[in-house]
Amino acid sequence: MKSRRTVLAAALIAGLLPLQLIPAQAQESPAAAQPAPAPDFRPVAAPLSTDLIAGYLNEFGHETSGVKDHDDMLRLVLGDYKCYLIVNKSDLQIYAWFDGPVPLETVNKFNEAYRFCNAYVDEDKDVCIESDLDFEGGSTVGAFNTFINTFLSLLKAYSSFNPDSN
Repeated sequence: MKSRRTVLAAALIAGLLPLQLIPAQAQESPAAAQPAPAPDFRPVAAPLSTDLIAGYLNEFGHETSGVKDHDDMLRLVLGDYKCYLIVNKSDLQIYAWFDGPVPLETVNKFNEAYRFCNAYVDEDKDVCIESDLDFEGGSTVGAFNTFINTFLSLLKAYSSFNPDSN
């Protein structure tokens, strides 16, 4: 059996056997395929500022505004969600809230099902979804954009996960 696997693997590597991962009817012609956007490798490194981060967010098409009496905070609209972004010198924290109360079991199940964020019930019994991005070792504009888009997808996931959320 082991030798048969070795022969099949060698044949695949040599191109003697076709490896069809996508059903033929689902394949697009090369002319119809859209090229993926080029990754944005512009560097972003600490120290961060709200002006720098707001500039990138506006470039990504997101509306931002400052928060009175909080020089390190931005208000951000992601789709239908109002978020707050805390800009420290070397990292970001983004938050969004959903009206509660919500059973802790629902929040725990969401945390089990999804990565890249934490959900918890705050002192007002609302659900907070938060995520952090560390820039200490440097990052890129593309990675920051992916972080924001991932957070938006997590907010949508929570809305679907808990149909009573708003």
